[in-house]
Amino acid sequence: MMNLLKDGSSLTVHFDDLEVDGRRTDFAKDPAWEGSRNRDSYQATEVGGAQDFGFRTTRRAGGAAGEFGGIVWRGPYAYYGDRVGPFSLNDRLEARGRIFFEVAGLDAGLHIGWFNSQIKEVDDKTPNRGKDFVGVDIGGHTRVGHWFLPRCMTAKGDGSFHDQGSLLKAGMAYEWSFLYDPAANGGNGQMRVTLGGESVTLDLKAGVKAQGGVLDRFGVSSVGTGGGPVKFNLDDLQYTAGKP
Repeated sequence: MMNLLKDGSSLTVHFDDLEVDGRRTDFAKDPAWEGSRNRDSYQATEVGGAQDFGFRTTRRAGGAAGEFGGIVWRGPYAYYGDRVGPFSLNDRLEARGRIFFEVAGLDAGLHIGWFNSQIKEVDDKTPNRGKDFVGVDIGGHTRVGHWFLPRCMTAKGDGSFHDQGSLLKAGMAYEWSFLYDPAANGGNGQMRVTLGGESVTLDLKAGVKAQGGVLDRFGVSSVGTGGGPVKFNLDDLQYTAGKP
């Protein structure tokens, strides 16, 4: 008996009284068959839902040793961020840096940007969306891949986001930038995300900015319940941390 070489769930099965080409084995005692890795044991390091991201001494995103990243599952809610602001949707926000996108699973995603540290969980009415966020959303349809998209969520849970953007490729490092300009788009606000040499611009709808929001952290947060992990690293970050 051998396993199939693909990730999946376990199977429990028992055999007895085998007869193959006239040779009978009743397993009354250990037949001492040859085995190869059929008694493995190990310490699981990537358990579903067990968040593991923060400072690392690695250098996968580029530059000198030292960066932050790891593995982010959609749920439970978690974040790692710097104390900033606080800002509102009336403040201009900019960020740039480098990202190494190692791999991501089915329905995986995370947020990079400014958020409200007091919102610990998403609510039932806005699953996987949350509130009080301005920045980059890594996600998208699994059949396509994982996009690098601009997203804005207000204090009411309403928001604006682009449905298509630049696709991240597994095992690749990129330079990226983000700009939120509340004065652009006739005063309604505008976001622009650049990944490598590709940019996506999103105009906020009228009235979105007026719903307000409190942004007191900059960093990475998970985006809700259900779905696979994202493995990533960020380095050489520059971001709006205080008002001029």
